[in-house]
Amino acid sequence: MTDCDCYGYLSKGNPRLALWQTILDQQEPHIPLKHPLKVAHPTMGPVYEGDANRLTDDQRERLIKAVSEKFGLSRESIETDILQADNTFCVSVDGVSICAMHTTMMAD
Repeated sequence: MTDCDCYGYLSKGNPRLALWQTILDQQEPHIPLKHPLKVAHPTMGPVYEGDANRLTDDQRERLIKAVSEKFGLSRESIETDILQADNTFCVSVDGVSICAMHTTMMAD
């Protein structure tokens, strides 16, 4: 699914907005998603799969730093257990913008 351009967004009142503004260096952050469907996470409940492949190197570094600080994980464990496994990260968003490819797939 290399042509996917789905992204998640956060509302102005969302407490995670400032964090994602910093990570993505965007005033209105578009959090890249692998697809527009929620997946079950054992501890977080239904979440979306963020697509680390669509992050710049700087954004990826800021994501690693934020996850490390929030959850007390080492950089190595984040890179090995989370990002290198399938280049996804779990994210909860307020809304999703569905790309043209997935819109077409859903219409068929």
